Amino acid sequence: MSFVDDLAALVAASTNPLVYGRPDWPRRKLGEVARIVNGYPFQSSAFNSERGHPLARIRDVLRGWTETFFDGPHLAEASIHDGDLLIGMDGDFNVGCWHGGPALLNQRVCKVVADPALLDARFLFYVLPAYLKLINDNTPSTTVKHLSSRTLASVPLPLPPLDTQRRIVARVDELFSDLDDGEEELARARADLSTYRKSLLKAAVTGDFTADWRAANLPAEHGTDLLTRILADRKARWTADQRNTGRRHAEPAAPDMDANAHLPHGWAWAGIEQLTTGGIRNGLSLKESSEPTEVKGLRLDALQPRGVDWERTRYLPISIARAAPYRLRSGDLLISRANGSPDLVGRCSLVTDSRDDTIFPDTAIRYPLWGEEVIHRWVSMAWSAPQTRARMLASAKTTAGILKISQGDIATVPLPLPPLAELREIVRRYDATLAETEAGWLEMRTLASASATLRQTILAAAFRGDLI
Repeated sequence: MSFVDDLAALVAASTNPLVYGRPDWPRRKLGEVARIVNGYPFQSSAFNSERGHPLARIRDVLRGWTETFFDGPHLAEASIHDGDLLIGMDGDFNVGCWHGGPALLNQRVCKVVADPALLDARFLFYVLPAYLKLINDNTPSTTVKHLSSRTLASVPLPLPPLDTQRRIVARVDELFSDLDDGEEELARARADLSTYRKSLLKAAVTGDFTADWRAANLPAEHGTDLLTRILADRKARWTADQRNTGRRHAEPAAPDMDANAHLPHGWAWAGIEQLTTGGIRNGLSLKESSEPTEVKGLRLDALQPRGVDWERTRYLPISIARAAPYRLRSGDLLISRANGSPDLVGRCSLVTDSRDDTIFPDTAIRYPLWGEEVIHRWVSMAWSAPQTRARMLASAKTTAGILKISQGDIATVPLPLPPLAELREIVRRYDATLAETEAGWLEMRTLASASATLRQTILAAAFRGDLI
C-alpha cells in the first residue's frame, strides 16, 4: 500500500534527530530542488545473465551493481551512471549510490538528480534515508509498501546554504572514513569466521571430522542398513494408512550418482525423499489478510540457517482446518524453491517445534524427515554443506531473473548417510565446535551494531549543524 498521511506534519512531530533541521535552515520540497526519474517497465522475458545492457533492479539498490542484463530495445531516459542516487520504491524504500557502470533503470526504482545550484548530491544521500524511513513506518503494510514519486517529491528537506552542505559532507565523510576502516576489518573477520564454519561443515559431512572415531569404532550397522530401515518403516507407515488401501506404493526417488563419488567406509548415499516419512509438498499461495486471523504464514525470510524465525509471519485469510495440510511439525525441513539470489535459493531451515496456526509459504517445499532429532540435524547439515549446494545449484533454472529448483531437481541431489552411531558423534562434535565460535560471532555483531549507532550519532550532529 501507499503512504497517505500529511508528511510535513509527520516531520514536524517526529522526535527522530535525523529529520531535525536547524531553525535557520529553510525547508524545501525535494521536487523543488531535484529531478525524480522513474525506471522503465522492461519486459522480464528479455532478462538474462550475460547479454545486452546491465539492468538495475530494486534488489540492486543497496549494493550498487547488478548481475542482470536486458537484451532488447531501451530508452535513453532510463539510463543511469556511476554516482547516481537510486531509491527502491517498494518494500523498505532503500537509498543507494550506483557504482556499477552505465546501466538501465528498471521499474519500481527511481534516480534522483539534485539541482547542483541548490543541493549537493552527497548531502542528499546522507539526509534522505531518515525521511524515507519515516514514510515507510507510516505506510500501511497489509500488502507490499509502495513509495510514489509524488510522496517522494513532497519530502521537506532542510536546505542550508550550498557551501554549508559541502562542509557538512566533508566532515561526515572524514568521520565515516575512520568507521569504514574498522568495519572493513570487522567484515574480514566475519568472512574468515564464515569460511571456517563452512569448512567445518564440509569436514563434518565428508567424514573428515570423525576419521579418528571410525578407526576406533566398528559400527553395528552401516549407512546402507540405516537407509534400508528408513525405507521399510516409510513403506509400513504408508501401508498402514487406510487412505492408501487399494493403491500401489511408489518408492521415493533415489539420487543421481556420480561414478567418481567417494564416501568413507560404511557410509551410503541417499536422496532427501528417501529420508522422509512422506507428505512432501509445496506451500500454499495466498494473499495477506488485512486483519488478524487465526492462521499465519511464514514469510520467505523466516527460513533461517539456524531454524525457522516464527516472528516473520503474516496473517492469512483461511481457517485452521484449511491450513491443516500445510501446518508445521518438529522435524519438517523447509527448502526454498525460488529466489533471486544464488545464496538463498535451495536454502533449508529445520523446524524444531510444532505449530498448528502457522503454515509455510508457496516458495518453500516441506520435507517431513524420518527418525529422531539427531537425524533431522544431520540431514539439515548435509543439505547445507558447500558440496551439496554446488550440486543443487547446478540443477537450478533461471526464469525472469529468479532461480528456481523443483522437487524433482532436489530429489536427484545425493546426501551422504553415515552409520547412526557415527552420525550421532558427528553432530555432537559439530555442535560443540560451532558453540565455541558463537562468542566471537556475537562480539562481531555487537561491534557492528555499535558502529551503526555511531554513524547515526554523527549524522544527527551534522543535521543540527554541530559539525561545522
